[in-house]
Amino acid sequence: MKLLFEKNDTQTVAVKIDCEGTIQDFKYITMLKGLLEYGPLDTSDLIGDFSDVERNSIDSMVKGLNDCLPTKIVTGSHSDEKDVKPETDTES
Repeated sequence: MKLLFEKNDTQTVAVKIDCEGTIQDFKYITMLKGLLEYGPLDTSDLIGDFSDVERNSIDSMVKGLNDCLPTKIVTGSHSDEKDVKPETDTES
């Protein structure tokens, strides 16, 4: 699954979801369900004239979403999902 970003003009960006070749309008719930079902997002497709800052921002967002996903450990024909909690800084 990946996100498609299309920049129509300097102020308008349309976002769609490409899930195994089926493209649909972006909805948060659809993206979240897809993340849980299919796993991490693939590299996004950017259509139009995106600046380097915009490209880096999109890449960072996708990485952040992927970093929040639980990992799946596959053993034999079974898989166990284990939540991986990000490290947090603690002050003493």
